[in-house]
Amino acid sequence: MSDFPKIDRMQSVIKNRDSKNDGKTTSASGFSKILEMKVNEASTRTEAEKTKIDLQQKMLGVRAYRQQLIASNIANADTPGYKSVDVDIAEIANQLAMNSLSMKTSAQGHLSGVEDKSQIFRLKYQIPYQSSVDGNTVEMDIERQKYADNSLMYQFSLDRVGGEFRDMKELFSSIK
Repeated sequence: MSDFPKIDRMQSVIKNRDSKNDGKTTSASGFSKILEMKVNEASTRTEAEKTKIDLQQKMLGVRAYRQQLIASNIANADTPGYKSVDVDIAEIANQLAMNSLSMKTSAQGHLSGVEDKSQIFRLKYQIPYQSSVDGNTVEMDIERQKYADNSLMYQFSLDRVGGEFRDMKELFSSIK
């Protein structure tokens, strides 16, 4: 029994189909070979590959959070006294990468090196290039540019995370 109960169930269904066909070659036997290959590939991933996938998933959430902040800035562009906020993506990426690394101890008295893993992202207030009379610090041109840039990076992260599961999804949908 593997870590993937749905895959185990699919394998048993395919094997039953193959046994009922009296040894005739069908597309189901091809599916079972592909499914077995994908399960083996997923189970032999190294820790570094799993960490990369985990980091991309976390960055996807950070990008979504940043998109909300930028959208809020744009929505409040005409609100007197509103202060534009953002997060530093590079700082967060470094923080996430450092938290995903684990240190090994060689002696019992050594510290593990694991810090608090709570994800607290500090909001940074934007200093405008041109101040407004009402105290609002939102600059629409800059916010639109950040929104477009973050949208592209969000889509990139989504493609990276989604690519890990696309083959399995196609396989499952073709078995139906």
